[in-house]
Amino acid sequence: VIWLCLMTVIPYANFTVVQSPFEMGVSQGDNATLNCTFSRHLSLDKGAISWSRGGPGEETTVPLNARFALAYPNSFLRRGEGTLTIANVSLEDAGKYICRVLLWGTGEARGNGTQLHVYCKGKMRGHEQGLGILTIAALMTAGFYPRPVLLSWYQGNVRLSPTTLLQEYREPTGPLQAYSTLDLPTWGPRHTYTCQVGHPSLKKPLSTDYTHGE
Repeated sequence: VIWLCLMTVIPYANFTVVQSPFEMGVSQGDNATLNCTFSRHLSLDKGAISWSRGGPGEETTVPLNARFALAYPNSFLRRGEGTLTIANVSLEDAGKYICRVLLWGTGEARGNGTQLHVYCKGKMRGHEQGLGILTIAALMTAGFYPRPVLLSWYQGNVRLSPTTLLQEYREPTGPLQAYSTLDLPTWGPRHTYTCQVGHPSLKKPLSTDYTHGE
């Protein structure tokens, strides 16, 4: 029988709990796996495992439910694992997760923690507009979280300096909007200009092209 509860810390445990990775990031809506292992050479009889989230003095127990589950709830003593899986991750799930293992007659030990970052994939929107003799290429992104989002301008492989430096707009804890512009030459040969968006939620940068000139 496994008791799934948060137990009082018992010092001087003669085993260690290892969590991996130390830090990880997933996109909103994806699943996360937080690994937790401990020594399996011990004489194991009864024990318990629990997870908590938060910093020192602010830790709260992670309730096991449809989204938060132990990977091996009925065999963690034999396997030496207390891995936690989180399904359909939300922005509110971000934080530091601590794994605790209690082995009766042996003691309790806690892991070093895994910091979970949750990213939100946003969208990009670009347009080109003429203002008299001036033509401007503009790019706006929306929905990315958390900051920063990186906007870069290129002509071929040459990186250009934007006319308007990156401007960010957001609610304190909400998705981010970013805006940048590039003044295009009023005359000259035809060139293609590219704006690229980088963010940890993206496997590869997003980009959009502007073709301008004679």
